[in-house]
Amino acid sequence: MSVKVNLLPREYEERIRTRRTVGYTVAGVLLWCGVLAVVLALKAADVDRAREERDLALAQTAQLQSELVALDSYRLLAGRLESRSALLTDAMAPEVSWATLLNDLSLTFPTTSSLRSLTGTLDQPLPDAAPVPPAPAPTPAPTPPPTPAPVPAPAPGPLTEEAIGTIVFAGYSIEGYAPGVETAIVRFDDVESFSDSFLTQAGTEEIGDTPVTQFQGQVDVNGSARTNRYAEGLPPEVPQ
Repeated sequence: MSVKVNLLPREYEERIRTRRTVGYTVAGVLLWCGVLAVVLALKAADVDRAREERDLALAQTAQLQSELVALDSYRLLAGRLESRSALLTDAMAPEVSWATLLNDLSLTFPTTSSLRSLTGTLDQPLPDAAPVPPAPAPTPAPTPPPTPAPVPAPAPGPLTEEAIGTIVFAGYSIEGYAPGVETAIVRFDDVESFSDSFLTQAGTEEIGDTPVTQFQGQVDVNGSARTNRYAEGLPPEVPQ
């Protein structure tokens, strides 16, 4: 059996214990400071990385702003083009192709009738619009007869709700009132852009030695006569 005997003075033992406690405390403080240093280093790295990202974003923003300024002239040009396209659409909205209308009429008009005059008007005519060309004069017989007096065209009547214009016409038929004049009047409505044709005057006369029935009438021009060429603005350019 062994017995440990402490021969050191009690004061010295207390001093050792105090120094040991202080050492542990200092070690703990140093360890805590080390942990704080590591955390601060990580946070500083995050701050540096965020600062770099901010600087990069600012640089990209500045570059985009400079590009936007460089493209400002194109934006203004696009705005002018859009406004002019809208102006063109409004200006050309009432456009009617009279050549197309006359061609369609020539395909349906009876060969036994002829037109002496044909005058078209629109409720909103185009500026500087060319007048409707008169129909060609009828081919004379082998023995040229005297030219009959011109038949005055009647004044256009009121427009219907769907009509955008009217056409007044005068002509004659070699088949009399029926079926000649009736067929000629009805054939106007066979044209898609015409509607509500009616007779205003009819009578008999002679061209040379040939008796004919002269007639006058009116027909409405409906909205399908519009060309709508620029309804959606300028057409896209075809690449060369």
